[in-house]
Amino acid sequence: MRSGLAAAACLAAIGCAGGEPGAHQSPTHAEAAVEATTSPRSCASLELTPLRVVRIDDRQRRLFAAAGAPGAQLEARVHDLETCFGFTEWAGRWSLSVFTDPTLARYKDDPQVTEAVKDGRWARAYVAEYDSASRKMTRDPAGR
Repeated sequence: MRSGLAAAACLAAIGCAGGEPGAHQSPTHAEAAVEATTSPRSCASLELTPLRVVRIDDRQRRLFAAAGAPGAQLEARVHDLETCFGFTEWAGRWSLSVFTDPTLARYKDDPQVTEAVKDGRWARAYVAEYDSASRKMTRDPAGR
């Protein structure tokens, strides 16, 4: 029964996507450990416009997303993800990398983007990063 309540709470919080940031509080890490009933992958399937999750690294708990121009809506979408991940084993231990080009949404050392790293396209496309452990958003993380 308790897991059903957690799932309902998660869905209720997610249903408020686009609402006021801070309107819903994520559970504490202790609460999340008890209530970890949601699959982390289900959080990646939320409506996150302008973000579109294009790759998930489950092992490193990192989402790679594409967004033409993430702008101010990025913080609201990160809040939506924080709320959802708060009900998973990823609570407080996930990160997000945002790129303007979905084909470049990969780690810098991925062989599929070697040429883009060399010619600077990868760095130009890497527009934001979020770390949930520190709750820090970094714009232009590649320092173009």
